Amino acid sequence: AGDAGARLALAKPLVWVHVPKAGTSMVNLFYSHPGICPLAPDGTKLPKDTTLPAQTLFKEYPPYKFCAGAFPDDRPLAQQARHMSFGPLFTKFQGHIVEMFRQPEQRLLSAYYDVHWRSSHSWTL
Repeated sequence: AGDAGARLALAKPLVWVHVPKAGTSMVNLFYSHPGICPLAPDGTKLPKDTTLPAQTLFKEYPPYKFCAGAFPDDRPLAQQARHMSFGPLFTKFQGHIVEMFRQPEQRLLSAYYDVHWRSSHSWTL
């Protein structure tokens, strides 16, 4: 049981498994949560005027400064934001993993209509 702050403290450092088209907005959640990124200014979120929103945000507000202790040093948030295999890391980070799930059809539609994402994959209209 315990309060939410105590549970969050037990879960840190957080390891985000980023499934494609299901969770970039998790970065907004991390930066807006005072227990995760306490030094981030109010209203900090992914910029919409770039094809690389996470990288742009991390450059302006480096997670190691604004979210100190929230993410493991050997798996920083910038690395977690990429779509990487996680299976081999499960045992190491068990109990610290966060992931956002989305209906598969919604992921497919999101990928299809996202011209920036689609341009780096083999999808054509």
